[in-house]
Amino acid sequence: MLKPALFCQVAEKESGVRSALSTMGMLSSAHWLSVALPELILGAIHACLMTAMARAMQFQMVIVNDFILLLLLIFLANTALVAMGFAISACIQK
Repeated sequence: MLKPALFCQVAEKESGVRSALSTMGMLSSAHWLSVALPELILGAIHACLMTAMARAMQFQMVIVNDFILLLLLIFLANTALVAMGFAISACIQK
C-alpha cells in the first residue's frame, strides 16, 4: 500500500501538477484532500475485506477479539502507512 502512494506523489512532483493548480488558485489543502481521500476509502475497503476474510477462515485471533477492534486496527495501520508515504514523498527531490 505504501508503494503506490509514494510513486504517485513522486510522479506528481516531477510533473509539476501541484504548482500548476496553485497557479490557477486551488488551495493546497484541497489538493491534499483529493489525494488522501481515495487512499483512506481504499484503506477502509481493504480493512473490511481483510477482517471479513479472517472471520470467514475462523482464525483464533479473530474469533476471540471483537470485529470492530480488528477492523479499526487494520484501518489505522493502513492510514499510518499512507501518511508515512506522504511524508517520505515530501522529502524526495528530483
